[in-house]
Amino acid sequence: MPIELVFKFADEVVAVKIIYHDILFYNSMTNFTIPARIEGIKLNIAGILKEFPDLKGKPEAEIKQEAIRRFKEKVKTMKNENEIKDYIIEEFTKKLGYTLMLIKKEGFRAKKF
Repeated sequence: MPIELVFKFADEVVAVKIIYHDILFYNSMTNFTIPARIEGIKLNIAGILKEFPDLKGKPEAEIKQEAIRRFKEKVKTMKNENEIKDYIIEEFTKKLGYTLMLIKKEGFRAKKF
């Protein structure tokens, strides 16, 4: 059952849709119509290095590639969409500074924060 999370940071709004172990990202720049996988997201090198200090000193492209690989591996080990949802919320709110605005789960009313 798909879960959609909506986050806000300043004037940027980002939606994350979790379908089984597949994660899609949407933003207001594309009017939430064009999904992107983690490979299509602009990643912050400083943020990656905070999470994975062992990558320091490597080329930027290699850092991004390894961060994406580790993200996918972590998601694969999670049991269900709810566990992935909790992980995404923690990453966006605690590490990236976003505010959770909404959780929508198919078949249920949206929960606003």
